[in-house]
Amino acid sequence: MSSRARDEAGYSLVELLAAIVILTVAIIPMVTMLDTGLKTSTTSGNYDRARLLANTELERAKSLAYATVKSNFPAGTGNPNVTSPAQASASYPGLSYTITKEYLAQPAEGIAAQSFVTSSTDQGLIRLTVRVTWGSGNMYSASGVVVQ
Repeated sequence: MSSRARDEAGYSLVELLAAIVILTVAIIPMVTMLDTGLKTSTTSGNYDRARLLANTELERAKSLAYATVKSNFPAGTGNPNVTSPAQASASYPGLSYTITKEYLAQPAEGIAAQSFVTSSTDQGLIRLTVRVTWGSGNMYSASGVVVQ
């Protein structure tokens, strides 16, 4: 019987344990990379949904007449310099947004065209800023101008 045991081929317990250790060392980093990839994908998806929501609200405002944006956008608000928080629709679960309106004035002669300033009176320009928030402290903001 002992001669038969010596002649049989196979793996010893030590070889088997060494193989398990080597596989474990190789697999753990892959699991970590998979977890990181899933988190990154989720974050990217939330960012894309926030960007889509903000741009949708801005485009909705730009499709309205200036007087409507001034007096009733978002619904129920009066003049600019108003911030209106809202919950996103069912299409955007977990997102909420705030729309801020403010009058702008054109720059004085000789000042760079990008230097629009906030104004307290209607000069025919309203800046809309849509700020979308989700999760714990994540935020995306987009701005646009509506012209009379």
